[in-house]
Amino acid sequence: MDRIRFVWELLSREIDVDVYPDSPRMELVDLVTGNPVRALELGCFKGATGAALKTRFPGLHYTGMEINARSAVTARSRIDCVLTDDLLSIDPGARPEFGQPFDLVMLADVLEHMYDPWRCLAKVGDLLAPGGRVYVSLPNCRNYQVISDLVRGNWTYRPAGILDVTHIRFFTLREALRMFHETGYVTEKIVSVRDPNVRLTGDFGAPVTIMDKAFALHDVDAPTATELSTLQFLFVLSRPAGTA
Repeated sequence: MDRIRFVWELLSREIDVDVYPDSPRMELVDLVTGNPVRALELGCFKGATGAALKTRFPGLHYTGMEINARSAVTARSRIDCVLTDDLLSIDPGARPEFGQPFDLVMLADVLEHMYDPWRCLAKVGDLLAPGGRVYVSLPNCRNYQVISDLVRGNWTYRPAGILDVTHIRFFTLREALRMFHETGYVTEKIVSVRDPNVRLTGDFGAPVTIMDKAFALHDVDAPTATELSTLQFLFVLSRPAGTA
């Protein structure tokens, strides 16, 4: 990518897919249990995560959706089927790729890029087989560094990270759980991916006060300290039995 002067200039340029790591999201792969046979990944990029899951679960049929045509070319060499459509713009009932439900759906860092992630989750739920699971990763907006910068008047967009300039929606843990509940899911598991740039130390056996140069956070207990130290959360979701 040519050098840019301002980060917002990225929004008007074709995405350089080579600047993003072409590697599987093993922390999500490791959450998958059972013996899935049909998988769907939205924003599958170059198919690395799908390839890792196919290796771990032989016989898994993996369908990816990737709107970047260059990435889709590579993904097609790794997984079974790649569509360059947006799930929200198509009728799955009219497409043979969606003729059978999926027992594994992967949403790795995609919901925050959507104007309407709630509608996406609802639509994914209609494609999920009974007993199926949805695996989600979301950036954590209640990150200590983000809060510290905000108190100082900064909400600075960047090429990548929590304040990636292409992010449209922002979630704390509580609001992410609210979104999942409102769209018909049960949250089975939550995993914190820690931020190496945030190191909160001390005994959180009882609530403490954390002092920053510009502010203080009172009554910080162990769960709050974990959330403040989290870069992104991983979720395992399911639909209650009988959900339409």
